[in-house]
Amino acid sequence: MLTAAAATEKGIHLRNQDAYLCLPGRGLFAVADGVTTGGRSERASKAAIDAVRNSKELAAAFAKAHARIRQLKDAGSTTLTACTIRGTRLEFVHVGDSALLLVRDRVLQLTREHAQPGSNLLTQVVGKGGIRPQQGAATLRKGDILLLLTDGVTKHLDEEELLALARTLRVQLLPKALLARARTKPKLYEDDKTAVAVRIG
Repeated sequence: MLTAAAATEKGIHLRNQDAYLCLPGRGLFAVADGVTTGGRSERASKAAIDAVRNSKELAAAFAKAHARIRQLKDAGSTTLTACTIRGTRLEFVHVGDSALLLVRDRVLQLTREHAQPGSNLLTQVVGKGGIRPQQGAATLRKGDILLLLTDGVTKHLDEEELLALARTLRVQLLPKALLARARTKPKLYEDDKTAVAVRIG
């Protein structure tokens, strides 16, 4: 059994450029963060999420999203992190700097950032250039919590904070709490923030 919840909020952008998918009945979850390049990158993140929703395989969804966004005018590009859960089997595909985290006795980041070290410059995005998505799998246990987060959250919360919130709050309350905690941190600008939380068993 999966219990899941999600939350998103707009930062300083005119429109929220984040998008998410939270379908516990299908064991399907994703987050996307539109990359601002002067266009309307919320179109890119929405197209990416739509591709995940409408595809049977994650790898195929990424290929479809990449092709579709390249066809859209002024859509920019997007990060995309998506996963499926079938029983205790987790499979994921990832491009960009959003994150998939496994919370157990500690916080384990399953995805790696496609970004230049010490920089916000992404080396891979869906909808621009070539992509080589990271693919991975893991075996889950009862009580595990998965977090899919855009960088508006991950850049401002450390492992200790994530672990404390995940251990003390019900999953239904966790996404909004993560956004609220990230909002309190000093920053140069207020980015869009999205969190999806999934509890196993």
